[in-house]
Amino acid sequence: MGVVAQAHWGKPRLLAGGYLYLAIAVAFLLSWGAWFALATADVQAASFSPQGALPQTAADRTITVPTADEIHLFVANLAGAHENPAVDTAASGRAVLSLISDTLTYRLFVSDIMSVTASHIHDGPVGVNGGVVLPLYTGSGPFDPVHPISGTVTLTPVQIAKLMAGDYYVNVHTTAVPSGEIRGQIEPFSAPTNYNALLLGTNEPNPVTTAAKGIAQFTLVNTNTLQYHVAVSDIISVTASHIHFGPAGVNGPVAHGLYTGTGLFDANNPVSGTVQLNASELVDLLTGYLYVNVHTSANPGGEIRGQIGGVRLFGANLTGAAETPPNGEIGSGRAVLALSADATTLTYRVTVQDIVDISASHIHRAPAGVAGPVVFPLFNNSGGGTFDAANPVSGTVAISIDQVMALIDDEYYVNVHTPAYPAGALRGQIRPMAAPAHLLALLRGDNETPSVETNAVGIARMTLNETLGTLHYSVAVTDITAVTASHIHLAPTGQSGGVVFGLYNSSSGFPFDAAHPVAGAIVPAAKDWVDLLTGYHYVNVHSTSHPSGEIRGQIGAAQLFEARLSPTSEVPPVAANASGHAVMALNATATALDYRVRVADITDVTAAHIHRGRVGVSGGVVVPLFTGAGSFDPANPVSGTVAMNSAMVFVLLRGEYYVNVHTTANPSGEIRGQLGPYHAQQRYVAHLNGAQEVPPVPTDSSGSGYFYLDPALGILHYSITVTDIVSATASHIHLAPMGTNGGVVFPLYNANSGAILDRDHPLGGAVHLDAANLVDLLTDYYYVNVHTVAVPSGAIRGQIVAGHRLYLPLIAKE
Repeated sequence: MGVVAQAHWGKPRLLAGGYLYLAIAVAFLLSWGAWFALATADVQAASFSPQGALPQTAADRTITVPTADEIHLFVANLAGAHENPAVDTAASGRAVLSLISDTLTYRLFVSDIMSVTASHIHDGPVGVNGGVVLPLYTGSGPFDPVHPISGTVTLTPVQIAKLMAGDYYVNVHTTAVPSGEIRGQIEPFSAPTNYNALLLGTNEPNPVTTAAKGIAQFTLVNTNTLQYHVAVSDIISVTASHIHFGPAGVNGPVAHGLYTGTGLFDANNPVSGTVQLNASELVDLLTGYLYVNVHTSANPGGEIRGQIGGVRLFGANLTGAAETPPNGEIGSGRAVLALSADATTLTYRVTVQDIVDISASHIHRAPAGVAGPVVFPLFNNSGGGTFDAANPVSGTVAISIDQVMALIDDEYYVNVHTPAYPAGALRGQIRPMAAPAHLLALLRGDNETPSVETNAVGIARMTLNETLGTLHYSVAVTDITAVTASHIHLAPTGQSGGVVFGLYNSSSGFPFDAAHPVAGAIVPAAKDWVDLLTGYHYVNVHSTSHPSGEIRGQIGAAQLFEARLSPTSEVPPVAANASGHAVMALNATATALDYRVRVADITDVTAAHIHRGRVGVSGGVVVPLFTGAGSFDPANPVSGTVAMNSAMVFVLLRGEYYVNVHTTANPSGEIRGQLGPYHAQQRYVAHLNGAQEVPPVPTDSSGSGYFYLDPALGILHYSITVTDIVSATASHIHLAPMGTNGGVVFPLYNANSGAILDRDHPLGGAVHLDAANLVDLLTDYYYVNVHTVAVPSGAIRGQIVAGHRLYLPLIAKE
């Protein structure tokens, strides 16, 4: 694992009556030889920057002045927290830069930002605003999350000295924040050592149908010497292989030859060697802009290709429907796996639910629909230990080049065995997995173990960038004093664990409070990615009064809230029979709150709002939910999305918002409910028949759907069986309440894939839910629809509602 620290390098000390900058500049103009004499000039000691994660001492504060042919790497991690004053934004960014002689090459990525007007390198140390030094973007051409910017600028000797001293920062200006929405100090950067490229025909911009595959492994042995080893399989007549310039999905020119046709290059004869990268190519390497291409006689433009990068993520959704043959198991599971950057180890965690008596689990080798032999044992109860819903299994296994080939060719699956199904109760094919773009942790005292009574709350926003291999974080807090440290720790909800990454340390001398959030970037290793994506990381903020942690929050997906509305909650209480329920979900960037409010036994609703006030206290309107336009009654709930900022989220976390529904009879409010965390039901069912179709369909066909919700990670597992159905063409989850037709939200099955849906071939899998999806699920707005040739609009349908299925352990008979 690694942490990209942005440290404050301080101001230069006086040298022979003048500033070091001036001495360096004069030396540069005299000769490069004189430059070398100042190659290790010290700078004044400065303390740990809130932009980074590791404290640095005076011994670390040295400037290494570049020689004419020496390459220096830099990085800037941009966040609103780094602006002065801090800007409340979910946006983030990362700039990677290289310097050789007087030439600075850069590439700048941004995320969750709109209407960028300009970007510059400014002159100023951490926390100090300064003037523009070099323009990076002036408004010409696109610059947004899809279009990074890159270029080359020439520096003067003084600019080189200030860059090396850490006194420059990158600033991105927007229409919303003209002075700068995100900023990051430019700091020295040590490049990762290991990289890989996974080569497949589907990675070509025009995908190639081929059985060929390959793996390229790279080691950066010094600043710019890149060793490579490329192995291929199931490929013939290779004519050449190169490293090319270009991001994923885009063809680019050759950068370096790996194989030019001399000698053998096939399944039995890998190629290896060394290439020298220039400063610009190092930026390309570190930003995912280099790829390996293998050319053949049959495909001269490239038969297999892979982008050069770091850790690779894989996943498997485990169901009984995926077994060969399918079985009656209605439990489910999930595996998250990460291939290390050097492609030599595979880290995993497998979680399950609603399954008992697991006897073993393995990774087997075979394509989907075929049973195969064991390759990697994951669990065996004869060795002790437990594998169940409360105790997932995890570990790391060594993996060979041939095994990596099988992994990327979808030839591995996870299998979970039980006495009832000794050949396998749950199975899931291992395939590439995309990490979510954002994760969120909401920090409260009652999340600590044991609970802490405090008014303090906080928000930790995480932005994941698989291309760069980074996890950007921004942590904001309020109503907390004397913060001593903050970390990401390793443990599931309700348990305490050790520190994985440092986020802040008060020994830096920089504040961490309501006015001074902290931000930075982490480079997770394979195990860190697995822990993060299975809910095993939490953010903890430590204070003098609570050294073990005052506020904590598990890192996960969208966060749920609810309000139970009643007349007795009004101030004063109202004599009425009405009731209501508000379900809300804060999105993973903590910038929007999706809601739906349902009411019963109420008439003549005139308005509904979110008000600010604690229990028993009336307060003013904060957000209107219903203003009288349209209908709001028991048959017509209201729903929508509210824009949120950090201050509003803090109020929400303190429980100071309530929902109020006003009526003609009770203008000040007939029913009210305080908003608080929602511990949602995790199990849902759907009973499918023709009678629920709109209009009803006369049929003997039926079906059952069983669902398990992991609200922390926003994953809905499903298992669907059908009976007496002929020629099913498709199945989906649709959006609409009972009695109303709605559009497709999640496709579950399509006959065009070649799969079958009937009594002997159930459906199983998982879908990821965002904030709006969670609200729809929890308010009964989803239904399963099965379409057939005879009834294309839907033959059987069933609303997804909270409920427990009959669950009895199966015992195999001898």
